[in-house]
Amino acid sequence: PVDGGNLVTPTGGGGNVTAVDTSEIANMPPHMFTANYRLSTHFNLGMMFDGGFNKTHKLQPQNGLTVNQIVANLANLCQNILEPLIEKDVLPGGIQGLGKQWKINSGYRMGEQRGKRKRVSQHNLGQAVDFGLFYVPNRHQKTLELIKEVEKVIPYDQLIFEYNGPQVWIHCSFNINEQRKDAFTMNAKTEQRYS
Repeated sequence: PVDGGNLVTPTGGGGNVTAVDTSEIANMPPHMFTANYRLSTHFNLGMMFDGGFNKTHKLQPQNGLTVNQIVANLANLCQNILEPLIEKDVLPGGIQGLGKQWKINSGYRMGEQRGKRKRVSQHNLGQAVDFGLFYVPNRHQKTLELIKEVEKVIPYDQLIFEYNGPQVWIHCSFNINEQRKDAFTMNAKTEQRYS
């Protein structure tokens, strides 16, 4: 990420990958996945939906994955990204701070149509979550300080300090099969990447 024009050297992440036993998820009929379905100790399926569970975005097979595979990815994401941030007191207020000091801006999403092609994102695969701070003074600077702490404790695939004008958030992805340790800053409006 970039801090005031200066490149911040990523540490490559921290923590160990914890593979979730997804055998229960693999064998469940898809209609059994409700908003209250527990993905990890502190997070359920409904918390990971952009716009509310099965409202704006429907849980459906996409991009070659079944519903069960998407839910398994979300469980691994929660276990390896969000839970360590709660456990290590990185997110302000911990789980009690959710909805008060920090928020999940976006989790699972359906693919977006862009012209003739569908845009594929790790959000569509259940492998990405965006989170940010509620409005606080110096939110850009506070988010930059937060991402530096986040980067040290999780085994991420991608970690992006994203902004669009006054809006700022952290995009974090996790892939159980690969952690690229790809960290950068991106202007979401122009999709311009700053390594």
